[in-house]
Amino acid sequence: MNDKDVDELLKKISSSNEYIMPEEKRSSIIYLMTELKLIYKPYDNSLIFAPTKFGNEVINEGGWIKHLEIEKESLKLKSEREILDFEKSKTDLELAKKLLKEYPYTKWFARISLFIGIGLGLLELIKYIKQS
Repeated sequence: MNDKDVDELLKKISSSNEYIMPEEKRSSIIYLMTELKLIYKPYDNSLIFAPTKFGNEVINEGGWIKHLEIEKESLKLKSEREILDFEKSKTDLELAKKLLKEYPYTKWFARISLFIGIGLGLLELIKYIKQS
């Protein structure tokens, strides 16, 4: 059963309150009911079918073909997002490696700067004391 047939049959079922299955559509109805979960039997011993909650959502989206297009587009966006996340993770890893490589140098630079600052502060303090 192709997508166009699924779309047409689903529209027929949704347009009537209760769709009575003709005998020639039996395999199509079974496919819609068991595989795609678009319709269900509201009464156990009858040939009447109605759309499921998922079937109603598909109909509201514009039909089965439109639903497949939307699903395909969302999968495409998801894969693009995963690619971007992977590239971001790669960049973050490279930056972290550089940071770890430079860390010992920056640590010593900060210590030396601290000692220079303390030394200059003491020097200025000595100059101030001598002036008074």
